[in-house]
Amino acid sequence: MAVTRSSKAIHLALVAGLLAFTTASAADADNSAAKISQVENGLRPAAAISGKPVPVRGLLEEMAAMHVQGVSIAVIDRGRVAWSKGYGVTKQGGTAINSDTLFQAGSISKSLTAVAAMQLVQAGKVQLDENVNDKLTSWHFPANTFTSAHFVTLRQLLSHTGGVNVHGFEGYAAGKSVPTLLQVLDGSPPANSPAIRVVAVPGAAWSYSGGGYTVVQQLIIDLTHTPFEKWLQQQVFTPAGMQRSTFAQVLPAEWANNVAMPHKGNGDAVPGGPYRYPEMAAAGLWTTPSDLAKFLINIQAAWNGRDGELIQPATAREMLKLVKSGSSMGFDVGGSGDGQYFAKGGDTTGFAGEMVALNSRGEGVVILTNNSIGAALADEIVRSVAAAYHWPAFQTHVRSVSKVDEKKIKLLAGDYAYGESGRFSVQVDGDHLTIKQTWRPSESMYPQSATAWFTLSDDATYVFNDDKGASGYIDEDGDRVAFHRVQENSAK
Repeated sequence: MAVTRSSKAIHLALVAGLLAFTTASAADADNSAAKISQVENGLRPAAAISGKPVPVRGLLEEMAAMHVQGVSIAVIDRGRVAWSKGYGVTKQGGTAINSDTLFQAGSISKSLTAVAAMQLVQAGKVQLDENVNDKLTSWHFPANTFTSAHFVTLRQLLSHTGGVNVHGFEGYAAGKSVPTLLQVLDGSPPANSPAIRVVAVPGAAWSYSGGGYTVVQQLIIDLTHTPFEKWLQQQVFTPAGMQRSTFAQVLPAEWANNVAMPHKGNGDAVPGGPYRYPEMAAAGLWTTPSDLAKFLINIQAAWNGRDGELIQPATAREMLKLVKSGSSMGFDVGGSGDGQYFAKGGDTTGFAGEMVALNSRGEGVVILTNNSIGAALADEIVRSVAAAYHWPAFQTHVRSVSKVDEKKIKLLAGDYAYGESGRFSVQVDGDHLTIKQTWRPSESMYPQSATAWFTLSDDATYVFNDDKGASGYIDEDGDRVAFHRVQENSAK
């Protein structure tokens, strides 16, 4: 057929458009490859020394040093999933991790639960500040002196301010009996956690509570008359396009050939494989970084005024308000201006991960690992992504070092304890100190003053109450944890 002038013009325009698209696609691919390389080779500590270059390391090198078998990453850029990639293996001798490999996400489950709860608020099924006991039907908080002072609300449960106990759940190993949700709520056998109760005045203070989210799980069931895992599938996973996510504790058979296996902090496999978590709302999610990235993009869109598949803009704004101690409803929040962010980390027996999203910039990252202490590696990856994509947040903090009398340095050596089971050992190494914590390599400590020393890996400051080092506190991002010396170090 002869080509007329008009059809020829159209043909040329189409060719030009195709060439432009091909060139742009190639440029995007080249840029993406360059960014991926920067991320993979730019892992960095939380702090660096003034006047010295920021030390960077490779991802595979850090995985080996931290005994992490597998990692999966998804990066959000310009409001889309820019790339996703897997590293390592599902287990020793196992298959390679890829973007579809499933991981347990631990407390990241709470963010999805919070969105499902806020959807019910949007629908008028429950109010944020009413007495949740008025909406619960299958179970209720028993009355006590704390509930007589103030009732518990959904806002409080979602923001860890309800005065509710049970920090977290250890799960149930393969072969162990798994309790029903009601047995978990009342701490009845075979539940391995205490009864969930109000142990402080609701609303008075922030105290992390997986127990509170387990009550939200029961609330969602009571309000919807639907199993929790089915409701989340209908209302969160499907609308957000999360095709590789589930709260089912027995995975579908078709997914069983691409599942990461859990590992301890030293790299050993967890005997029997993944634990089960009937406390789904608090810790039961199986997912991929790509799916979680889609979830974050939905929240970002709503926060920026666009009706998304999950929640409305007003709901997103309410949800991401700071309540107490850096926490909103379902997320940790922080930063300011363009650096304002919402985030959530999580771990289970053998898994750990983290997700971060900048509120207004359409950027973020999700990292999942199959190691109980993989959060330390995830933190380094977040900073690497922040550097590669020039985020206004999560950059390495540059700190100055002071000179300290060597005699005073030696007085600080010893073994220290914090919290219920935290331990660290401080030793003298020439003219400076080193610190060794469980499952982490020994690293140098740097003096901010004679009694305040900091580490680069996590930018934590160890403040000793005096130059004898008998006690003090760890200051990390404004959170203080007291410690005390349990034994002087003979190496001093």
